Amino acid sequence: MATNWDKVKYISRVRPDSDYGLFDDCNDSLDECDVRVKINEVLREPNENGSETLVHRLHPSSTHLQTNLKRSSRDGLCLSVPQDIGRRSILRLHRENSNEVAIEKTSVRTSVSMNLLPRYGSDLNADILARPQPFVKTNRRAFVKDLFFKQEEGDSYYKLKSGDYGENERETFHTLSRKGNTEELRALLQQNEDIDKKDSYGKTALHCAISAGQVNTVKFLLHNHANPNLKDHREEAALHAAVRTGNVEMVEALLNHKTTNVNIEGRGKYTPLHNAAHLEHRNALEICQKLLDCGAKVTAKATDHMTPLSVAAQKGSADIMALFFEKCYEVQRGTKQKLDLLYGVDSEGSSLLHLAIDSGVLKAVKLCLKHGCSVTAVKRLNGGTPIHFACRLGAPVILQCLYEHEPAAFQHALLDKEFMTPLHRCAMYNHISVVKFLVEHGVDLNPRDREKCTPLLLAAAHGCSAVVSLLLESGADVTSEDDKKRTALHWAVGQDRTIERLLKDTRVQELKLVNQQDITGATALHYAAQGGFLKSVLLLLKNGTDASLKNNKLETPLHLAASHGWLPIVKKLMEGRQTRLMNVGNFNDHTPLHLAASNGQDKVVKFLLDRGATIERDTDGRTPLHFAAAKGSLKSVQLICSSNPNCINVEDNADQDTALHLASKNGHAAIVTYLLSHDSQNVTYNAYNQNALDVAIEAGKEPVVMCIGDHLRWRELCHRVEEGLTQLQSLIIKMPLAAEKFLDKCVEESGDKEKSEDYSITYDFMLLQGMPDLRKNDPKKYLDSLHTMVKYKRVNCLSHPVTGAMMNIKWRSVGWKAYTMNLGFYILFLVMLTIMTVLLADEEKLNSLLDIPRFTIVVMSLFHLLKEIFQIWDEKFKYLLKIDNWMEWFLYMTSLVYMFQYSGKLDTDPNSEKDQYSYSLKAVAATAIFIAWVIFVLYLRRFSTFGIYIIMMTNIIKTLVKIIILFIPFVIAFGIPFFLLLRERFKDKSNEATMYLFDRLPYSLFTTFMLILGEMKYPHTVFKYQPLPYPWISYVVYIIFCVCMPIIIKNLLIGLSVGDVNRILQSAKMEQHGMQVELLLELERATPRKVLRKIWVPYCVEYPNKRRTWRQKLVEFGSPKRHTANQQTYVNPALVLISDKVTKLGEKVDQQEDKLQNIIRLLGRLDQRLTEMSPAGKPLTSATDEKPALARETPMVPFSGYAQERQSTRMTRRPSTVKTNQYDFMKRK
Repeated sequence: MATNWDKVKYISRVRPDSDYGLFDDCNDSLDECDVRVKINEVLREPNENGSETLVHRLHPSSTHLQTNLKRSSRDGLCLSVPQDIGRRSILRLHRENSNEVAIEKTSVRTSVSMNLLPRYGSDLNADILARPQPFVKTNRRAFVKDLFFKQEEGDSYYKLKSGDYGENERETFHTLSRKGNTEELRALLQQNEDIDKKDSYGKTALHCAISAGQVNTVKFLLHNHANPNLKDHREEAALHAAVRTGNVEMVEALLNHKTTNVNIEGRGKYTPLHNAAHLEHRNALEICQKLLDCGAKVTAKATDHMTPLSVAAQKGSADIMALFFEKCYEVQRGTKQKLDLLYGVDSEGSSLLHLAIDSGVLKAVKLCLKHGCSVTAVKRLNGGTPIHFACRLGAPVILQCLYEHEPAAFQHALLDKEFMTPLHRCAMYNHISVVKFLVEHGVDLNPRDREKCTPLLLAAAHGCSAVVSLLLESGADVTSEDDKKRTALHWAVGQDRTIERLLKDTRVQELKLVNQQDITGATALHYAAQGGFLKSVLLLLKNGTDASLKNNKLETPLHLAASHGWLPIVKKLMEGRQTRLMNVGNFNDHTPLHLAASNGQDKVVKFLLDRGATIERDTDGRTPLHFAAAKGSLKSVQLICSSNPNCINVEDNADQDTALHLASKNGHAAIVTYLLSHDSQNVTYNAYNQNALDVAIEAGKEPVVMCIGDHLRWRELCHRVEEGLTQLQSLIIKMPLAAEKFLDKCVEESGDKEKSEDYSITYDFMLLQGMPDLRKNDPKKYLDSLHTMVKYKRVNCLSHPVTGAMMNIKWRSVGWKAYTMNLGFYILFLVMLTIMTVLLADEEKLNSLLDIPRFTIVVMSLFHLLKEIFQIWDEKFKYLLKIDNWMEWFLYMTSLVYMFQYSGKLDTDPNSEKDQYSYSLKAVAATAIFIAWVIFVLYLRRFSTFGIYIIMMTNIIKTLVKIIILFIPFVIAFGIPFFLLLRERFKDKSNEATMYLFDRLPYSLFTTFMLILGEMKYPHTVFKYQPLPYPWISYVVYIIFCVCMPIIIKNLLIGLSVGDVNRILQSAKMEQHGMQVELLLELERATPRKVLRKIWVPYCVEYPNKRRTWRQKLVEFGSPKRHTANQQTYVNPALVLISDKVTKLGEKVDQQEDKLQNIIRLLGRLDQRLTEMSPAGKPLTSATDEKPALARETPMVPFSGYAQERQSTRMTRRPSTVKTNQYDFMKRK
């Protein structure tokens, strides 16, 4: 579709030297067009509101730049612009009658990509990128540029936001000021409207008028006493904004106002004169002149010590600088004051000449020299002189000017804080013309900086082959070394043309610099082999470099290449007779195969093994298999085991660990599975009597433990432990899921589960019992694993079929007999005590026949007390923590007292103190019989049939005890008012039943408590007290009581009981398992060890489908029930939703992982193909000298630490891309 050039225009608000401006698409129906944006001319075009806009007239036939503009699917636009578009321009696009569209601009190496997305009121944050310069500026002072340009950018955004006001703000002062409607402004002022009112940005109407270019409105507002000194949120006054517009008439209007402060400070203490000095406008000089005429201070310093003169020097505005110099000399006539103008003009301690050179404007440089700036002035921050700056800039014209002004300065060694001379600076930035200029004027070619580097070394490090060639031809010392004894060859590694030029020098061959070793013993070939620079390796080998030379760690280049996986370099280094190097060890006896395996370089491992590399042991006794297993390289392990299976069981010297131990310790489950499946792998133990499973448990590597549990050889790794925790105990504590896995392996099923009576389940108890040694008096307790499950509340492990089967076996062998005997004795005691207590109420039936039950109770009480004493000796302090034991002591002691009192009653005279004695005896009897039956209920907890319900009941009682404190305040709160309102003098004495309900305070409290339980009986409590002296207060208290206590409190208890049922059920199951385990533990402690060894069972076979005898059913009645862990388990619905979401996310992660694995496999195939297709002499890296100086990727392998230190100041070296996996000889130990 043809482009309508009449509807497309570019509105400029950029630097005068820029050819590009703001894009304004006025054609809303534009779908696709080709816009050629070569600008033909710049004109001033009047707007409808009286303002003017700079317009770039487009040249329709221009083919300089082509832009494709298309609609996106999101109702936005996408603009793709080639690299050569001006970087200093702000690009913004918007359509008529449509939402505003802003451009986000991204600068890359080869293109500029911009996304145009609709914006709705958010701040505009366009990236302003500086125009590419021929040098690099690091730590560049950006405060001045950021300060002024952000203000301009915010101003443009404020204009675009002019229509984003609500209905109630459309015709406010600010809107009318931007439109220039003075008539309506005058009407609002007559209505006492505040002329200095600020909007949400802190701007007044005067700010808005200035930003919109409304000169007449500005004059009108000033005439009506608008305050020009008010600042917005950016600390900008009206004069700051007017200066930035470049409108002389507007500036004059403000300056002519009597209240305008010409030296008002903005952000960073910048005055309007600072803004004018920074202004890129043809009226900048005139505006500066007018500000000076009105009293602007040319010596005013901002926060960063910048004066208007400094700002002008930084911008390279020579005319403005001349104006400021003239004004300064009129104000300051002293010598010290003149020096202050020239030196220390910013926060970095620069001179004016530094800033002028930095601007790159020769006229500004000459002006500074004319006014006395010294060529050798030192900048405080980095110690650089203007000559250093000119050399770093690469400006021979400026350098020639400096030389003509002071030739003697070039004859001295000018050093900055890094002890660098100007030759260092221009050499490292590849400024060949500047280097040639300095060489022609006789500067020293071999000066040394702080690290003893000469310009030749720095040029070689940065790949500046032309500079290197010039320095060598001029007689630079090719043998020079830095403080680490590294020559130019060391520094040039990775720079192919540079190293090739150095090798052509006859002095390099004559002095055998190719074999020169640095302070670490490394040659240039060491660096090239480690960095993967194949072409550098080929050049060095071709020129006679010895590949067998070793560094201080006795490492050859082959060690380094193998360690980093550079297979082509490894092949090249092993050509010819160099094959013998593959079995040479370093100072730790590490061969190249060791290093390749330790870094997971599978291809290098395969190549070395194919070439016949032997499996050697290092000083610690470890083979390459140890390193590969510890690293987790499965392919390397497979290659080594296939070529030499005899090394699989080799143990190291330190801990006697095998490769299987190291793989388990480092959590490599796949390698553990492979080694266990290998025919030559044995289960060995290290110096700490640990096998692979023990090591994995100790290191907390659950995946390894799980893979061992799934392996067929899992039983071989289970062994008995002499001291400490067993394997299963450690798993229960650290990895309960892995413990379940191993318990699952202890269950074997055979036969048809549904129909056959021969269906059997075999339970293996060896792991659960700690693998005891029956031939010895093993002190290990068989049930410690169960105790650990109870201690750490592992319900799933306790509910496991193996655990239940073992507890059933223990119950059937010892438990049911001992427990039945104990329960039988207690039932006999309970029956006797009950009979004696019942007969106590009928004195006529008392006779001498009751002596036998009485003495039986006494004997059994003493017997049980002895048993309790034995428990105290066995359990120690734990015995006192159980309330059951206290209840039993109370029962047996009260029973003895009861029996002795009962015996005394038979010999007592019936007529003496009969009533008092009978009362005390019955109280003791009632207490004893109550405690006895409660203990009987607790005895039933041991049975699985009743136990869970009894435990639930006890838990509910515990909950009630916890909240009973809530009842006490309410009982007191209502009991005392009832005591005061319903006392004896008000009650109906005809009813004896209610006579003492509220007569006394204890009675009142007790009655209130009973009322809480539901015994309201309104006719007997309140109605009988008619007439009441305080009826209203009595009824109010009673109604409040009826609402609060029976309804609220009881409903609260019901809600707690219902809501806690599931939690109580789960805790009851846990407690039941714990009580069963404690019972078995008590029986184990009480049973002689000889008996335990006889009844010890290694495994058990059950036939679930066979019919059981009545005896088996009786025994199983009290045995622990076996059920799955998830049976009747309550799960919170919220947790279910979260679990579902986590499951879905896990599935997505798995899918992404599969895709990544496929991508990795494809990349591996591509890498293999490229390696096969690569010719022998072609370099593997893309760092060549064909690229421009700024775009070249300089590896800088041998001086990574050096380069990082040199990038800490503004005058640092050119940044370079450092190759990954670099070898740093200085930092390795």
